Amino acid sequence: MISGVYDPFNGELKADPNLALPSQVPTPRAKTGPLHRVEFTVEFIGPYSIPAASASRLLDQDWYLALQHPKIWSMSAADNTWVPLVGTNVGSYDSLAVCWPYLRDDNDLTGAVTDTLWRSTSPFADAIRRRPAALPPPDEVDRRVEELKAIRDHLNIGVTFIFAPSSGWVSEKEVWVACANAGLVFAPQGAFEYRVAGNDLPLFEVSPLGDSTQFSMGAIQMNAVHPGLLIGFNVPRCPNPPRAIEGALKFGRMMCERFGGRLINDDDQFVDAAVASRSIEQVQQAAVMLTKAEIIPGSSEAVALFPLMS
Repeated sequence: MISGVYDPFNGELKADPNLALPSQVPTPRAKTGPLHRVEFTVEFIGPYSIPAASASRLLDQDWYLALQHPKIWSMSAADNTWVPLVGTNVGSYDSLAVCWPYLRDDNDLTGAVTDTLWRSTSPFADAIRRRPAALPPPDEVDRRVEELKAIRDHLNIGVTFIFAPSSGWVSEKEVWVACANAGLVFAPQGAFEYRVAGNDLPLFEVSPLGDSTQFSMGAIQMNAVHPGLLIGFNVPRCPNPPRAIEGALKFGRMMCERFGGRLINDDDQFVDAAVASRSIEQVQQAAVMLTKAEIIPGSSEAVALFPLMS
């Protein structure tokens, strides 16, 4: 009992200093505002401040629909960060921009489409006494789109390990304790995540193998068991892939030592020292390739280019 509330874990659901993965790991900062690497942007340039009431017209249905639902960012003279434009009659802005992702679920952008979008902003720019600057020029868009499609097609790399308990099953309740001891946190979607300070993205996730795809308190009350655990992450979306692969392997070894069993990769290979070393090297190489392509793993650009698949 804890403070009069029944605790099925008897106080064991906490990080163990001797087992917990590091909570301080370097990660990229999330950005706000235009993501020029992955978005076509029109910025309204000029020496005059933009009254908030005038800028808010971009949120009116006529402009918003005519410009095909752009993201709209604003920045006041007193600030140095972009914020989403909100409808207000108070104040003024020093900067204003509209953005569209190059790669879209319906149709990817083309040079012709972006040229039309850019020209469509001219009447609004005239009204606020500014000039619409296209970044990049529309004649560069087709090349940019093909480049991003190639990056997304070739570098959308996932890493998965399977913990297979030697008994054939592992208790959900015991998994909760093991994950908590390792410093993992329970996420709303029913997985345990390895998160670090200063970043909202997980380095890796742990989920049950078998019929159930989520952990839950209800499953604990039903004494649920699972045939194994999935441990994995997506390299582009991960805020630090080298530390993620190290952490995933360490967590997998913890499970093997704690419950007895084997760690297997997605090629059905037993993860011995040689396989682990090769996995680390492959992840490091993928992270380097993404960085060279100006898509830093775990960055706002990477998250936009590699959306979560449902």
